[in-house]
Amino acid sequence: MELRTDRPRRRALALAALALFAACAGPKQDGGAAATDDAEPGAVVEAPAPWTDGFLEEGQIVADVIVIEGPAGLRAHSAIQRDDDSIDYDQQVTGEGLVQTVALKPDAAIPAVTVTIDNWTLYALERIVVTERPTEDGEVVLRATGQVVAEIGGERIEGPSFVRRYRVGSSQPGSSQR
Repeated sequence: MELRTDRPRRRALALAALALFAACAGPKQDGGAAATDDAEPGAVVEAPAPWTDGFLEEGQIVADVIVIEGPAGLRAHSAIQRDDDSIDYDQQVTGEGLVQTVALKPDAAIPAVTVTIDNWTLYALERIVVTERPTEDGEVVLRATGQVVAEIGGERIEGPSFVRRYRVGSSQPGSSQR
């Protein structure tokens, strides 16, 4: 594994972004926009996969590596940053499901890779791995390792690791380790 001599600078930039986001984030305004139905009359519209509301409260995490695993529906609730100049992106179908990996290139012009899940923003100084299992049941598991700084619902958490598990269909964590 290549050691980055500018890791403290990248971490400082990522933490500054976290602080700026926390300072600028205010209450969300409901624009009142109505959902539009683009389906043809009489068309069968598939119901969305079950999901957890554990990521609805605002949260940010900065860590070296972040791994997210979840059932079908994870992709519908997440967005992965794309920047071909600074980020390596890989997607594979494995026995565990669809695995997407975003990793910061050694000469990246940005301090971290970013993934959002609902109202959580995840910043990784090395890589983020998102695995969507083909099943609709189970848990969404988020693991962050390295020097972790998290702000979840106004609570600041720091340490070498962070784990949250949310059961699909529930807002209560299945278990939480800090």
